[in-house]
Amino acid sequence: MISEARQEDRQNLSKLVTKLKNVHDATLKNGNMQINMQINRLLAPLVDLTQVGHRNVFWELLDVGAREFEGAPDPMALLALARDAWAEGQHQRMRDYLLEVPSAVAKRYSLECDISLKIQSLSGLRTLFGNLVGLAVRSGSIEDLRLIGELKRDMLGRIAVASASAKILSIGFVVPNAKDVGLLGGPTAVFEWVDGAGGLYGLATFIAADGMVTESYQSPFGFEIDFDMLGERITQRLSVWHADRAGSPLDLKEWQSFENWLGKELDGRLPAGGHLVVIEHEAIVGFQWHVAAAPRWRVSYTPSWSALLNARQAAAPNKKMPIGLAMVPKYRESADNLRALESSVSRTEQLATQLGLELKSVLREACEK
Repeated sequence: MISEARQEDRQNLSKLVTKLKNVHDATLKNGNMQINMQINRLLAPLVDLTQVGHRNVFWELLDVGAREFEGAPDPMALLALARDAWAEGQHQRMRDYLLEVPSAVAKRYSLECDISLKIQSLSGLRTLFGNLVGLAVRSGSIEDLRLIGELKRDMLGRIAVASASAKILSIGFVVPNAKDVGLLGGPTAVFEWVDGAGGLYGLATFIAADGMVTESYQSPFGFEIDFDMLGERITQRLSVWHADRAGSPLDLKEWQSFENWLGKELDGRLPAGGHLVVIEHEAIVGFQWHVAAAPRWRVSYTPSWSALLNARQAAAPNKKMPIGLAMVPKYRESADNLRALESSVSRTEQLATQLGLELKSVLREACEK
């Protein structure tokens, strides 16, 4: 019964594609390019379903038409053409298409004020991104997988900073190549994740003190972990724990397993005192990596490689700008925690002095003003 239903669906799809192709030819003949463009948008993904493994000319027609009549490439067409070029062994052509995606997205959506419409439109790219992730994983190219992951990240953020009225569109996208990554300095490790049809792929990039960059897949966790649930439990336990309570708020089997995994990932590759940067993914957002890494490694978080690399470029001419410090103990904070906070303030003051930076601090009750 199911087989018969699927056969009927395929027949109906084939009939629909045939009818749309007839409409496509008719609108092209009549010069009605607006309708012809929309027919191309309908046909391209439908033909993908009916002509698996064959070249889909409608993605090419959509790309040409979008550039000529809409003033910007269609992001979905770019991803499909990149996928097809890669499948045909045209690696550089694939990357050329992909590198057009950030500006295409910014040009199309920078003037739209309705965030929900942007989110809905961008969600349509998920399937094609999944296809590309699968190709990257099978090819074994971490560089390409990292590029695809970066293209997927923070698209709304890049749209927000884009200015359609400017002569040169600013999109804030930076290709995370080894040369630029090495300029971040080390010792540093960067953890990131890319999701695809095959699951979540973790990548680890290590930057040595001399700027040398090495990259690899993260090791499998080897244990069951629900990041959302574990993160919530750790947050709750930390918020109510007090000095007189026996044990530690981190005495959870799942947390200990995670700490052990993180230690094994970084041992021998990131020296003590090194910096771990976590590019957050929606599957692990809000998780306390800084707690697990302390006290051996420092941790910071960023939404993307582009944000990280742009921050470095923006900071270069502003090295003498002041830095800020706020200390806000909670009500009836324990004496041990107060001493730890005050010690941290003291170390920050010493560091600012050593670096010749102005420190602006607001401490304790002054933060309430």
